[in-house]
Amino acid sequence: MAPAAEALMHRFPLAVPLRRHQFRRKAYKRVTIKGRPGSPEFMDAYHALLERTGGPLSVAEIGAGRTKAGTIDALIVGYLKHDAFKKGLASATQAMRRPILDHFREFRTPSGSRYGDNRLATIQPKNITALLEGKTSNAQKNWLKTLRHLIAFAIAKGECSLVSQQRRQAA
Repeated sequence: MAPAAEALMHRFPLAVPLRRHQFRRKAYKRVTIKGRPGSPEFMDAYHALLERTGGPLSVAEIGAGRTKAGTIDALIVGYLKHDAFKKGLASATQAMRRPILDHFREFRTPSGSRYGDNRLATIQPKNITALLEGKTSNAQKNWLKTLRHLIAFAIAKGECSLVSQQRRQAA
């Protein structure tokens, strides 16, 4: 059973072999479902109740309303969901890069605003240098690899032009 579907179920342990399962959805009466979870009888009754009460739950993205399109926050959210991150990197690399990206979003600019609220085009090399100050050489290397991968993703998605990146490197 899908995790979203389990949110509508409530289990009552009556005795060791017996359990009662209730379907509960806000603004609807609770209904006891017979059968063992996963059995055809149970699943038929469960799907019938779902259809009667408005269909399956929609899975909302946490923080989607707070993320502004075109910002670094939106870019990082898209990158973390993309196969380039999920399937293209080993799990250890993902575990190392995710906190780096989260810290990058929360890092404050000299004016006091979060990097996550800014657009990628507004970041200058001096900002990255300030971000890396005080970190060990290995940490700096990991941060640069992570940011390089993020920028390559942005270029591939068309959110950042290669021309503006080349102009910055020449300056």
